[in-house]
Amino acid sequence: MKALSKVVTAIITATALAACASPPVPESVPQRYSGVLLIWFEGQSFRADGETEPWAFGMSPTAMRELAQAYPEGYASRGTHTTIIADVEGELRPVDPEARRNGCVGGCYDQYLAVTRVHDARLLRSACETITRQVYFASNASALDATSLEIIEDAVREVRGGACNVSRVSVVGHTDTVGAAARNVELSQDRAGAVRDALVTRGIDAALIAAEGAGEQRLVHRTADNVSEPINRFVEIVIESPTAETP
Repeated sequence: MKALSKVVTAIITATALAACASPPVPESVPQRYSGVLLIWFEGQSFRADGETEPWAFGMSPTAMRELAQAYPEGYASRGTHTTIIADVEGELRPVDPEARRNGCVGGCYDQYLAVTRVHDARLLRSACETITRQVYFASNASALDATSLEIIEDAVREVRGGACNVSRVSVVGHTDTVGAAARNVELSQDRAGAVRDALVTRGIDAALIAAEGAGEQRLVHRTADNVSEPINRFVEIVIESPTAETP
């Protein structure tokens, strides 16, 4: 009996020592993933580089604040979705088949990425409707006044707010018929140049802007020579963003 008791005690002791010697189960460590975040009205998904199937994802408050840095000031999505190229950190786990968060997590995806950090993110630019503005000038002047600057700033706000993928900006200066025709070409060029510079200062890529002066050759309101006509003294801005940027 004593021998059996010693054997049992030895087994229990050996088991306890083995348990103490075993390393603890490591906690899940977030991994880095690069890929495309797609966010729409009722859901969101992440397609990691090299993966064929998208994953559902959710974000920690920290990650959401970091992702917000990718959005331009005043951004408001006008399309069906927002696409972001991102480098994120998070834990990938099987999706709960009963989950119905964000539309259809349980029914649409096999994996769920719990994003804890966003290390880098870039919003893909969107297709936008053409933006057109007119900036008017005093007679024989090319300086921009407060009203003109506000018109230019409004156009830039619209570009920024829509995250527009601008492909071309046309800036064409015009004059009325007061003065010599050659001088009016120069004046219209000066007006176009002033508007171009104001657009560049506010963040529009100079390489996308084509500025020209039409002088008095394209009158909105036909007049005789040497007639001061305010509606003929303007610069027309046309901002084109016909296609969205692709990943």
